[in-house]
Amino acid sequence: MFYYYADKEGVLLIQDFPCGGTPYKFLNVVLPRLFASLNDEKHTSYKKLSREDELGREEFKNEAFYYLNSLYNHPSIVVYTIFNEGWGQFDSSYFYSILKEKDPSRLYDTASGWYEAYRSDFYSLHTYSFPNMKRKNKHNRAYLMSEIGGAALKVDNHSYFEGIFGHHLCKDEEKLTRYYKDLYLNTVVSHIKNRGLIGSIYTQIADCEAEYNGIYSFDREVLKIDSEKIKDQICVSVEELFTNIVSYAYPDESDGKVVISCRVLVEAGTRTLQISLKDWGIPYNPLKQPEPDFDIPFENRAIGGRGIGDGVG
Repeated sequence: MFYYYADKEGVLLIQDFPCGGTPYKFLNVVLPRLFASLNDEKHTSYKKLSREDELGREEFKNEAFYYLNSLYNHPSIVVYTIFNEGWGQFDSSYFYSILKEKDPSRLYDTASGWYEAYRSDFYSLHTYSFPNMKRKNKHNRAYLMSEIGGAALKVDNHSYFEGIFGHHLCKDEEKLTRYYKDLYLNTVVSHIKNRGLIGSIYTQIADCEAEYNGIYSFDREVLKIDSEKIKDQICVSVEELFTNIVSYAYPDESDGKVVISCRVLVEAGTRTLQISLKDWGIPYNPLKQPEPDFDIPFENRAIGGRGIGDGVG
């Protein structure tokens, strides 16, 4: 039923495969997000990420093909995530190859979060409390912040259980709104401009049973951030994108076509605003530009000197 309505309403989905594996040492899935040198498939092993059980590895393979076969006819699924945050991760690039061959119509995020795979369609990062600027897009892939946010605010009488979990704890609506706004204006927009970011996924739309990271409460009845301030943020983001198009897509022309489209997606009672901008100007690929040097002191940089400057593809 879920996939039917996603197909019908035009909701695009990233579908995870269940990770599996046996209990692992927590440190093994923490180190690659602390140290960029460890964020690589070569640092994975059956023992390290709890995949020594041969039957368990075979079960994962069988289930992966089962999902591809059973979900093939749902156009809402545009990306499959093979492994998430190193949990039970093994033979990463091998699975990319065999699954891509089985269903080449989808994109594959081989290792979402860290332990970057040799073969994948994305450079995929999860970033909450830890710096990510030093990680390098070594394979020049589409850069996706596949998890950001994680700020928790519990709403009394609208939660599932008494405990509270989140990567950041906010005391009230004002602090959560400020965190949300700063995240997009100071991090997401910066990564679009300077590192070719193609998308970001906020954790999360609504609280779940054990996490209070949602913009909405668990029952979807309470919006936990100040909507007026977020409207201002949306206006700034759209203006930023539009200005980049005018300045760089049509530098020598007085006229140029830009189409701005908006639509509201409804899923499980939650509405999501989707805004897209399209132009027919000079093609531009931020990924082909040199990596910005963030070690240069701000006062010593030239105007527009954060690597790529204001150019957005």
